[in-house]
Amino acid sequence: MKKEILVIGILVLFALTGTAFAKTVHSEANDLIHSGTGSWMMCREPLSVEEPANMDSANVTMGIVSMNDRDEISYASGKTWYVDDDGGPGIDFTKIQDAVNAASAGDTIIVKNGTYNEQVKLDKQLTIEGENRPLINAAGKPLYGILIDHTSGCVIRGFEVKPSTEVEVGIYLYYSHSNQIIDNIASNHRYGIAVVYSNDNIVNANVVYDNLGGIGVWYSTGTNISDNIAYDNYGSGGEDSGNIGINWANNNVIRHSLIF
Repeated sequence: MKKEILVIGILVLFALTGTAFAKTVHSEANDLIHSGTGSWMMCREPLSVEEPANMDSANVTMGIVSMNDRDEISYASGKTWYVDDDGGPGIDFTKIQDAVNAASAGDTIIVKNGTYNEQVKLDKQLTIEGENRPLINAAGKPLYGILIDHTSGCVIRGFEVKPSTEVEVGIYLYYSHSNQIIDNIASNHRYGIAVVYSNDNIVNANVVYDNLGGIGVWYSTGTNISDNIAYDNYGSGGEDSGNIGINWANNNVIRHSLIF
């Protein structure tokens, strides 16, 4: 009973913290981040991958996009590409990024089991699915393992993202809306999964562990975080530590997740 009360209290605290900071103007929120005050678990958002282009960041920051106005999530329905690090008959590429570059919006990329020493950037609507848990090792690439950048309607499913040396973010959504991050494992990052300036995304059935921060949401609304497992995401501790954190964001949902 005490444990249930504690969990309910944590969820209420998420909601209150997100709503309060969603009303903070953009410049004030940035000051709060850099001073390390005012959030519950994680105070600084991940390093930016680039300057936002032609985006109304103030509206995204303040959560003005309504849950009722969200874009419908659409699924890829075009050509299917196959990736295998060993190559072979029927295989189109040995690198995931090469397949991404060749694909058109609406295509699907199937990645066979193996180790892929690369980082992957999506800038178009794609579904990328791993078979038998392929590993993405972005060691030496400091910002991300997988990045969805200014893009909507993507699906990332079935990967382990674990660099041999720490990377800033495992799976990074940046100014990207209505995407799905499903059934992935992320470890050995500053943040396992990060949602930044991105609305109406689904983060479902992932495992995040041994990161400094597990799943973090900043300046975003309508994120559905459900059925995830988050544990041992503390690193050396400090202001950026935590298993799941909602920071300066509102109308986000956390449910049915195991946190320990």
